[in-house]
Amino acid sequence: MQTVAIEKLRDLHRLASSREDIHISAINEALHADLKNSLIGKTFRMLGNDILIHPSDFRDWLHKLNTSGFDYALQLKDERKEAIARY
Repeated sequence: MQTVAIEKLRDLHRLASSREDIHISAINEALHADLKNSLIGKTFRMLGNDILIHPSDFRDWLHKLNTSGFDYALQLKDERKEAIARY
């Protein structure tokens, strides 16, 4: 099971406000499988080895996450709570 920090999920909403294509390399690797699964049948571009996702397709994926959740098991961690616990 992959682990992703909650802050990384918050970064997705910042990316969603962009009007430019989203580079898949800007997204946490633990989320790639779910994102690629949602891109089946969609049009996307390649730039070198990087997939460029149309902003509306990216927002559709975020809507799916908010309403249906992830397709794969994913462990979330809150780095802020861990930092407080260390001090």
